[in-house]
Amino acid sequence: MFWKKLRNFRIKDANFQNVPPQTAYTMILVGMIHFMVLASAFIDLRYIEQYNWGIFQSLGLESTFQLPLMAGVMIFDALLMIYGVYLLKHVEHHDDKDDLPDKDSLR
Repeated sequence: MFWKKLRNFRIKDANFQNVPPQTAYTMILVGMIHFMVLASAFIDLRYIEQYNWGIFQSLGLESTFQLPLMAGVMIFDALLMIYGVYLLKHVEHHDDKDDLPDKDSLR
Protein backbone atom coordinates (compact mmCIF):
# COMPACT_ATOMS: atom_id res chain seq x y z
CA MET A 1 0.00 0.00 0.00
CA PHE A 2 2.74 2.44 0.94
CA TRP A 3 4.90 1.47 -2.04
CA LYS A 4 1.94 1.81 -4.39
CA LYS A 5 1.25 5.33 -3.12
CA LEU A 6 4.94 6.16 -3.38
CA ARG A 7 5.08 4.94 -7.00
CA ASN A 8 1.95 6.89 -7.93
CA PHE A 9 3.13 10.10 -6.30
CA ARG A 10 3.31 12.93 -8.82
CA ILE A 11 3.57 16.65 -8.37
CA LYS A 12 0.16 17.82 -9.53
CA ASP A 13 0.84 21.54 -9.54
CA ALA A 14 3.89 22.26 -11.66
CA ASN A 15 3.51 26.04 -11.42
CA PHE A 16 6.53 26.21 -9.10
CA GLN A 17 8.65 25.34 -12.13
CA ASN A 18 7.64 28.50 -13.97
CA VAL A 19 10.67 30.39 -12.79
CA PRO A 20 13.06 32.36 -14.96
CA PRO A 21 16.25 30.53 -15.88
CA GLN A 22 18.24 33.18 -13.98
CA THR A 23 16.85 31.76 -10.72
CA ALA A 24 18.17 28.29 -11.53
CA TYR A 25 21.56 29.66 -12.60
CA THR A 26 21.73 31.73 -9.40
CA MET A 27 21.01 28.68 -7.26
CA ILE A 28 23.74 26.73 -9.03
CA LEU A 29 26.34 29.49 -8.75
CA VAL A 30 25.61 30.46 -5.15
CA GLY A 31 25.62 26.81 -4.10
CA MET A 32 28.87 26.15 -5.95
CA ILE A 33 30.72 29.18 -4.60
CA HIS A 34 29.55 28.58 -1.02
CA PHE A 35 30.37 24.87 -1.29
CA MET A 36 33.90 25.57 -2.53
CA VAL A 37 34.63 28.10 0.22
CA LEU A 38 33.30 25.80 2.93
CA ALA A 39 35.07 22.77 1.47
CA SER A 40 38.45 24.51 1.55
CA ALA A 41 37.92 25.58 5.17
CA PHE A 42 36.62 22.11 6.07
CA ILE A 43 39.67 20.41 4.55
CA ASP A 44 42.00 22.78 6.41
CA LEU A 45 40.25 22.17 9.74
CA ARG A 46 40.28 18.39 9.21
CA TYR A 47 44.01 18.57 8.43
CA ILE A 48 44.62 20.60 11.59
CA GLU A 49 42.50 18.16 13.61
CA GLN A 50 44.44 15.13 12.37
CA TYR A 51 48.00 16.42 12.41
CA ASN A 52 48.08 19.41 14.78
CA TRP A 53 45.81 18.49 17.67
CA GLY A 54 47.34 21.13 19.95
CA ILE A 55 46.40 23.94 17.56
CA PHE A 56 42.95 22.44 17.05
CA GLN A 57 42.47 22.28 20.81
CA SER A 58 43.76 25.82 21.36
CA LEU A 59 41.23 27.08 18.79
CA GLY A 60 38.53 25.60 21.01
CA LEU A 61 37.15 23.29 18.33
CA GLU A 62 37.59 19.91 20.04
CA SER A 63 34.24 20.04 21.86
CA THR A 64 32.12 21.91 19.31
CA PHE A 65 29.90 20.92 16.42
CA GLN A 66 31.84 23.10 13.97
CA LEU A 67 32.94 20.33 11.60
CA PRO A 68 29.63 18.41 11.50
CA LEU A 69 27.77 21.68 11.00
CA MET A 70 30.07 22.62 8.12
CA ALA A 71 29.50 19.19 6.57
CA GLY A 72 25.73 19.66 6.89
CA VAL A 73 25.84 23.07 5.22
CA MET A 74 27.97 21.59 2.43
CA ILE A 75 25.33 18.90 1.88
CA PHE A 76 22.68 21.62 1.75
CA ASP A 77 24.74 23.51 -0.84
CA ALA A 78 25.05 20.35 -2.93
CA LEU A 79 21.28 19.83 -2.79
CA LEU A 80 20.77 23.48 -3.75
CA MET A 81 22.94 22.97 -6.81
CA ILE A 82 21.12 19.75 -7.74
CA TYR A 83 17.76 21.48 -7.40
CA GLY A 84 19.03 24.36 -9.56
CA VAL A 85 19.99 21.87 -12.28
CA TYR A 86 16.58 20.20 -11.92
CA LEU A 87 14.82 23.54 -12.32
CA LEU A 88 17.00 24.42 -15.30
CA LYS A 89 16.02 21.20 -17.05
CA HIS A 90 12.32 21.69 -16.31
CA VAL A 91 11.93 25.42 -16.87
CA GLU A 92 9.07 26.19 -19.18
CA HIS A 93 10.47 27.13 -22.56
CA HIS A 94 8.83 30.04 -24.36
CA ASP A 95 9.00 30.21 -28.13
CA ASP A 96 10.49 33.45 -29.41
CA LYS A 97 8.41 33.32 -32.57
CA ASP A 98 5.23 33.93 -30.56
CA ASP A 99 6.57 37.31 -29.44
CA LEU A 100 6.59 38.69 -32.98
CA PRO A 101 3.33 39.88 -34.51
CA ASP A 102 1.88 38.09 -37.49
CA LYS A 103 2.91 39.70 -40.78
CA ASP A 104 -0.73 40.12 -41.87
CA SER A 105 -1.98 41.61 -38.61
CA LEU A 106 -2.46 45.31 -38.04
CA ARG A 107 -0.73 45.36 -34.66
